Amino acid sequence: MTSIQIHEFAKEILQELDHFNANFRNVPIQAVTAEVYRGQWDLRREGPIGYLRVRTDNEECCYVLCRSETPHGIRPAHPGADYLNYQASLGRIASLKVGETLDGHTVLLAKDIFRTESTDAVENALSPPLPELQIPSLREFLSGNIAIDLAAPRKRPAIEAISLRNQAVVDRNQDPLFRLSVNAVLVISGSPGTGKTTVMIKRLAIKTRRDRLTVDVDQVGNEERLDRLFVPERSWMLFTPTELLKSYIKESLGRDGMVATEQTVRIWNEYRTEIARDCLRLLKVGKKAGAFRRIGENEQMPVSDDKIRQLFFSFEQSLQGSDIEQRAEQRIVKRLMRRREKLNAETAGSLVSPQPTDPQRLAEYVRLVPKYYKVFRRRNPLLADFYRGKVKSVSITEHELDVIILVILKRFRTQMKAPLLRGDDSLGNPDLDLIASLLRTVVAVDEATDFSSVQLGCMYALTHPRFNSFTLCGDLMQRLTTYGLSSWEDLNSVLPNVQVEELSRSYRQSPRLLHIATDLYQLSIGQVAPFRSAFDESEYEQVPPLLLENTDDSTILSNWLCERVIEIFEIHQRKLPSIAIFVPSETDIKPLYDGVFENLRANGIDVEDCPGGRVLGNQAKVRIFSVAFIKGLEFEAVFFAGLDMMRDQNASLVNRFLYVGVTRARTFLGVTSHGDFPAELVSIKRHFETGNWSDLIAIPDVVAD
Repeated sequence: MTSIQIHEFAKEILQELDHFNANFRNVPIQAVTAEVYRGQWDLRREGPIGYLRVRTDNEECCYVLCRSETPHGIRPAHPGADYLNYQASLGRIASLKVGETLDGHTVLLAKDIFRTESTDAVENALSPPLPELQIPSLREFLSGNIAIDLAAPRKRPAIEAISLRNQAVVDRNQDPLFRLSVNAVLVISGSPGTGKTTVMIKRLAIKTRRDRLTVDVDQVGNEERLDRLFVPERSWMLFTPTELLKSYIKESLGRDGMVATEQTVRIWNEYRTEIARDCLRLLKVGKKAGAFRRIGENEQMPVSDDKIRQLFFSFEQSLQGSDIEQRAEQRIVKRLMRRREKLNAETAGSLVSPQPTDPQRLAEYVRLVPKYYKVFRRRNPLLADFYRGKVKSVSITEHELDVIILVILKRFRTQMKAPLLRGDDSLGNPDLDLIASLLRTVVAVDEATDFSSVQLGCMYALTHPRFNSFTLCGDLMQRLTTYGLSSWEDLNSVLPNVQVEELSRSYRQSPRLLHIATDLYQLSIGQVAPFRSAFDESEYEQVPPLLLENTDDSTILSNWLCERVIEIFEIHQRKLPSIAIFVPSETDIKPLYDGVFENLRANGIDVEDCPGGRVLGNQAKVRIFSVAFIKGLEFEAVFFAGLDMMRDQNASLVNRFLYVGVTRARTFLGVTSHGDFPAELVSIKRHFETGNWSDLIAIPDVVAD
């Protein structure tokens, strides 16, 4: 494609945007259902996300690509063009590179993936049969203010606000994963920046819409009674480990047309409490009935995932060999007899014992489980690993609650599977109906490696047995909890038919920073890292990571950090990108904040302390976090303060903390150590330079737009 043809293609795209604005954005939405109206409103706000020129059966046609809806009532401006919903089956062609084929009949001739901004297409990734062109604005390009320079290194817009990546269209390896059958237990594994969360979000968006399940007809069926399984506000649930990640995932879900609320995006620790307290009546509230009271974190021992699984299987096995089912039957019969005797006292002597129903048996079984757990743990030596002190009869740890919940939910799904599959309105018992209300058509988990396999088993047990749709994403190297997963194979004992898919192309970091992550992976796992940069080093400008050792003097540390922040501001042509400083623990946030606040404020730069990962707004500023709360996010620049202190606090996880911290940075990375660089990490020290970026970077506008 010549320069003239590229200009003609750009004109064609802008003509379609003008047509879209004049005939859809600026006219009233016609009478439609509430769900369609919401989708049309989202499309009106966002606009098209791309433009494709393809050849099918020797004919050329064009598609105006939209994220999750197409506009009602209008056609594209150009004859032979059509609107294409990316979530639709044909939307797969958007993930192809120019010249690639799909199903042997569709060949992309040219494409542009962009963001609509008013009447302009911005942040264009335009792909003619040449290397991809990064064009900030098509209107500026056509006016002659932006020239195409194919020899220039690839440049990406800097991250100026704290957020999750908004990737409208994924690549050819990612695209098939979110379109896999709804009836799957899918693990999406990969290093930071490989698009795990993006694929999970797109999978949620497509699998919670009945009209989008084109590959799932056999599983979905046509019964009208199943319509309630696809209500946008309650047909799905997504779990995250932290409040910070939860807030940004909700924002990303909204971009893909999802109704993300406090009831659909949850933190497991909070939701577990609701299930245990409000549904299964496991927890005491005041003087109300309940078997247990939760104990504080300081009373619980750190415990491994393996120990938690052992406890679960041991308790499950003890129930199988107990008299719990016979006792449940006896209790129901006695209760029914008393009820009948009360109604008809004169015939009590001649009555035959009534037969309990299956729902009655199950409801009674559920009531008895906590009583049997109290007996079970009195003689089980495993419990010594869970408590710092003596185990009290009414005390319970969070992990024990997980065990009891999983035992109950597994039994419920097994015994009530038939009526649940039929879509019965009631299970014949109010307690069971309450449990059934927990079930969701699709359940997903972000940062799954921070959860125990029993916790993940509980989340899977919340899926409706009609679909068993469960999607997890995570990176084993990012596990930051002692009880989190160590291997995806550990899931096989609690989840059926686990399918693990690996993503290997990282789009976040510069190749130079990714080299640190690959070395950390090999150091920790003992294997070559299964990921690589999506960018070629020859076309990507490199910024060296910096190291400052022996910073026991807090003033030296604060001054160095402030100087580097100001330096980044200058490099970015006096525009501040998103910058984060990670410290070892929550107690380290305030002292560092006090050390840098006055200096940065005097230079017109805002700084925010973020205890618990809490963030006020998303505008560009310097934010200080504990390293435990920053998973899933990305920043243009990251400073890792006090690496040796993190080692001293948790030697077994220091590699992973550094890996997580390093992989938050897109371009700039600075690491400090109060003393010498930790000896166990010396193999990665070779990646760092000392000094400042201004003396080391040859091109001053390295990451500027």
